[in-house]
Amino acid sequence: MVWKACCGPDHELIAALLRVTDEEGAVYPCPGPQMGYCPRRIVDHQNGEYVALCRDPHERCERVTLTRRDVLLQELDVAAFTKMIAAPLGVRWQVPVDRGLGLWAIGVSDAPHTRGQRVFLALVRDEQRFVGLLQRLLLNQPGPFVVIAPTKRHRTVEVLELLQTSGSTFLALEERLALGENGKIVAAQVNGEGATIGVTPVAQRPSAIRAFMKRHK
Repeated sequence: MVWKACCGPDHELIAALLRVTDEEGAVYPCPGPQMGYCPRRIVDHQNGEYVALCRDPHERCERVTLTRRDVLLQELDVAAFTKMIAAPLGVRWQVPVDRGLGLWAIGVSDAPHTRGQRVFLALVRDEQRFVGLLQRLLLNQPGPFVVIAPTKRHRTVEVLELLQTSGSTFLALEERLALGENGKIVAAQVNGEGATIGVTPVAQRPSAIRAFMKRHK
């Protein structure tokens, strides 16, 4: 449920790359979050049944009965994910090295303008955490590098100023990747003015996602 809430309509693309862990979650998403009381608390009845309880005194959210599979945490298979996106991004892939706090070293760039530079994937939701990861990279990594994030939301004035100090590059997956008709992830085309073209149109995304799921079953 958390992955669905975070990824929205793109959840089906990620679902094929999620792996169930043995760790149980403690909270469950709420349909209408109330400050201070959300998300719902998961309670184990010790009989194989779990329930998600609203923590608001007025119980604004309904109780939800869950199974153990429902409460097991899921994690992204970072190796499979980065191997799938590496070629369209012009990255010579390597087995990801976890640098902590949502940062992985995933290979070396083969793209013309960044050839030979190290490539990092940053998976964080908060902009300030992204800035913190970037600052740590700049302190510990001599020379320019490429940092990849799922969303262009992290491309802020502060981030661009930090990158400029080392000649490093930021790439947003939402601008650089598209789904082909056969379900294969491909590079989105970028015109001479830097505008992205060729990204899968909204109307075509359902069929493209179905092809993607079929390809990665």
